[in-house]
Amino acid sequence: RTEVTVEESYGFSRFGRVGPLALLSLDKPGFGSEPWTSDGTLAGTRLLRNIAAGSYASDFESLGAVGPLALFAAHSPGHGRELWVTDGTLSGTTLLREFVPGPEGVEIHPLGTVAGEQLFTVRRQPLSIEIWRSDATLEGTVIVRKIQTEQYEPYSAWREGVEFDGLLFFLGTDASAGDEPWQTDGTDGGTYRLADLRPGSAGSNPGNFVASGDLLAFSAAPASQRVETWLVDAGSSTPRRLALPAATNWDFPLGFASGEHRSSDTPS
Repeated sequence: RTEVTVEESYGFSRFGRVGPLALLSLDKPGFGSEPWTSDGTLAGTRLLRNIAAGSYASDFESLGAVGPLALFAAHSPGHGRELWVTDGTLSGTTLLREFVPGPEGVEIHPLGTVAGEQLFTVRRQPLSIEIWRSDATLEGTVIVRKIQTEQYEPYSAWREGVEFDGLLFFLGTDASAGDEPWQTDGTDGGTYRLADLRPGSAGSNPGNFVASGDLLAFSAAPASQRVETWLVDAGSSTPRRLALPAATNWDFPLGFASGEHRSSDTPS
């Protein structure tokens, strides 16, 4: 058992959950950045597994929960950065899939949830992104679609989205349109760009995805230096711009309250 005090610790980040426990990254001297679990008490906050032996960091990142299990990405000796699964115990924390055999590993980033499964991106080639989904089993971890990209984008180019109307909406990128809103139902044929709001390769850089009831909202910039809120109705695949009573330089969705949409705006 390993306990941690405030004086000993630093670098809390990347929270997730596994069953009733919080799943987090904690950088503790002598262990490096590793996955920990917590029930909200000091006594119940424990190192889950020292994946990168000694003080080396595994660079743990939570990908999301699947039932009582949780998926995460971590770097381990001999495997590089790959996909792991945990039930919140040491014995139940194991390497789930090695996308590239050997120590090189891949880049993995969370994308969101659809139909109870976790979706994430995997990059093993500079000019392509693979979308995968997983039910937390090896057999149920399958590729959804491979997308060609124009250049090597940072992690931020693929942002975690929100589930709405049985679909996952998120920021995606391809070689022809740049950063635009995408949607997926977890299948190859059901994964595609929702709209090209800013024609050309520059992209509209969508973000701030929020959903409630029969409405999805997100921000996008169809023109340079102008950010607008866009809406998608349940059952529709066509985004529509939110009409405001006054012209603005930018506005973006904050969320929903009492069935109504709320946004922030700056008058021009």
